Amino acid sequence: MPEGRGSKTRFTCPYHAWTYGTDGTLLAINKQNHFGNVSRKELSLFELPSAELHGTLWVRPTQGDPVDEAECLGGLEDDLAHWQLADFPFAHTQVIDVRANWKMAVDTFAENYHVNILHAETVGKEMKAYLQTCDIFKNNLRFVYPNHKLDLMRFLTPDTKRWPYQQIASTLYYLYPNVIMVVDSFGVDLVRIFPREASPSKSRTVHTWYVSPKVQPHLKEAGYSYEERASRFGEVIVNEDYETIANIQLNAERGTQSEMLLGRNEAALQHIHNTLRLGVGRDLLPVEDV
Repeated sequence: MPEGRGSKTRFTCPYHAWTYGTDGTLLAINKQNHFGNVSRKELSLFELPSAELHGTLWVRPTQGDPVDEAECLGGLEDDLAHWQLADFPFAHTQVIDVRANWKMAVDTFAENYHVNILHAETVGKEMKAYLQTCDIFKNNLRFVYPNHKLDLMRFLTPDTKRWPYQQIASTLYYLYPNVIMVVDSFGVDLVRIFPREASPSKSRTVHTWYVSPKVQPHLKEAGYSYEERASRFGEVIVNEDYETIANIQLNAERGTQSEMLLGRNEAALQHIHNTLRLGVGRDLLPVEDV
C-alpha cells in the first residue's frame, strides 16, 4: 500500500501487479493463465476488524473479534460526540523520530508540571503550569490544561457557563495505549506514538492536525499556513520535550537511576503507567503515604 493520503478505487501491488478493490477483493491477476485454475475469491485479502467511532477510525491489526466501542472509549463516547470530530478537515501531518522510549514520549503530554520550566519561552507563556484536571475513563484519560485567559474570565464574570471554554483551556485525551489527542481553539492534534526497530530506545511520533471548521476561514484570510502551525507544534516537541527525554533515555541506559518518583500533580502519568503495567501482567506502581 502507498503511504500518505489519497483516494483510489483499486490498488495494484508494485511487486507482481495483482490488483485489489477497496474491499480487498482480488480483481485481477497478472498472467493469470500461468497459475492454472485458481479462484480470485479465495485469494482476496482478509478483512481486519475496524469501526468509525464519533469521527475516529479504529482498526485491530489482527483478525478476531469486532472493535468494541465501550472497550476502546471506556466512557468517552459523549466527549468525542460533543467535539463533532468528523467535521474537522485534515490540515497537515508530520513524522518525528526520537531516541527515547515511546512511553517517555507519551509522558511529555500528560503533565504540565514542566511547562513553565522547559517551555518558559514558548508555550509556557500561554499555559498555566501546575494546574490541571484528570478524569479516568477505564484505560483512558481526559485532562484539561488552562491558559492564562482563565484569570481574565474569573475577573470578568463568576458565571462559568458563560466562559468560552475552548479559548481558555486545552482538552487532552490519552487513548490506551499510545495515542494523545489535543482539542483546542485551533482544532485537533492527533499524536500517535510507536516503538521503533524493536528497540526500547527509539520511537516514532506521527502527528496529524485537523483544523477547526470555525477557525479555518479566518486562518486562510490571515494567510496563516497549516505548515506554519504544524511546524510550531513540532518545534516545541522536538527542540524541547524530545531533546530532554533523549537525555533521560541515556541516563536510564547507563543505570544512573533505577526508578522515577511521580508526584500528586502527575496523576495522569501514574494512571498511564499502571494501565500499561496491567496490560503486560505486571504489578501496579507502589504508592507512598505522605
